[in-house]
Amino acid sequence: MTFDEYWNLLWNIKTDSDVEQYYDELLRPFFKEAIQETKNVKVIPTFDTRNHTKSNKYECITGSVDKLVWPDYIFVPNQYTHDTPVPPYIKVEFKTPQITSKNGQLLYFPINKLSDKFYYEILSESSEVPLILTDGITWLFLRKSTDVDKIKSLEDIKTISLIVKKQKYYNGYYAVLSQQIDKIFSSLKEEIKSFITQSKHYKELNSDLTEQEK
Repeated sequence: MTFDEYWNLLWNIKTDSDVEQYYDELLRPFFKEAIQETKNVKVIPTFDTRNHTKSNKYECITGSVDKLVWPDYIFVPNQYTHDTPVPPYIKVEFKTPQITSKNGQLLYFPINKLSDKFYYEILSESSEVPLILTDGITWLFLRKSTDVDKIKSLEDIKTISLIVKKQKYYNGYYAVLSQQIDKIFSSLKEEIKSFITQSKHYKELNSDLTEQEK
């Protein structure tokens, strides 16, 4: 998937059906491409699973602070199935992008500026495994729950944005695409892959140490 394909599809969804779940058409293919060379990892959509199960077996997916909190996607080992879920390597929380065209310019309200609305949701989701928080435009990579308090300032948070700030507008700003957008888009895919690989390695290492202690 090229950046142009990604960007055009994002705008098509934004224009035609601007509901969070419909961005799955964009995100799942993008995630699959990012991890296609990563062994024993697959991406699973979970944004609607809560409406189709009442089983406690999904507690490995929900937030540990608030059991009603579900991520939108999880990256999991290949042995994961709907009937036999296992804890994920990474969770993903997606929010509808707050972007529009105003007077021929992009007007964007970044996801970190909206974080107060879903602070406890993010805190709960990131309490056990790393979390990717994104609106499809800005991508935040949270390695631990304490990172949640740093979201607004983006202090020590790995962040990749597909657009750059041009002029402040209340809690948002007018924006433009980066002149190096293709390079940034490629680096985003690599960061997702690296983020998952590192979490996978850490989880497998801890599992091996636990087995040795038994």
